Amino acid sequence: MDKRISAILAACVTAVLVVANPAGSAAGPIADFENALRVAYGDYRNALFASNTNNRDATIKAIAGFESKWTALVAKYGRKPPPHFGEDGKWTESLRMITDIVARAKSQVATGDLAAAHETLETIRDVLGSLRARNGQLSFSDRIDAFHHAMEQVLTKNYAGYSGTGLTELIEDVAVLAYLGNELKKMPPPDALKSADFTPTLDGVLDAVRELRSAARAGDVARIKSGLSRIKPAFAKLFVKFG
Repeated sequence: MDKRISAILAACVTAVLVVANPAGSAAGPIADFENALRVAYGDYRNALFASNTNNRDATIKAIAGFESKWTALVAKYGRKPPPHFGEDGKWTESLRMITDIVARAKSQVATGDLAAAHETLETIRDVLGSLRARNGQLSFSDRIDAFHHAMEQVLTKNYAGYSGTGLTELIEDVAVLAYLGNELKKMPPPDALKSADFTPTLDGVLDAVRELRSAARAGDVARIKSGLSRIKPAFAKLFVKFG
């Protein structure tokens, strides 16, 4: 299990302050900040998806949307962070890092290198995740990032033809994936509470994981390959709308 997944699993147990549903809480500086970040994050997710599918125009539009909202957020909170980040020693540095990441991604898109832009944009998730971790925070984004890291491991490992020790390793990795998938139920994002699509979209991911786990336990190579092919498209739908 990689270090990032381990850190997030630990945070699930030890976090002293959890912002589970800022949109549903009373209005205040924490909720206001989290709502503003969540709105900006929607454009960010679109930028990730568009760059990953090599859609230059959509990537430009989504990055511009995120940059506009992010600039407004920095202008409001740059010198006075919200209370839950009020003692963070790297607050200003984290905001500047994200601003620089956006500028670098825009430059890469301008040269037509959408693959590089996608990888650059991915690092924003790491900056935000580190910010929350330093301050005892845990969000749906952190949990979906943990699932994403585990999923990529499962999809990219060889597993020695799905037999012997390779099959055992797959079974173990999918068990971790199943756990992380079930954790997604515990902290739905604010917009999920208003959407009839969240539960069926999440269920699509969990069903794909269950099928893969069943196939792995049975040692059925054809079903394993089929199960692997289902997970990423199901996850993409969840991430774009709610990640």
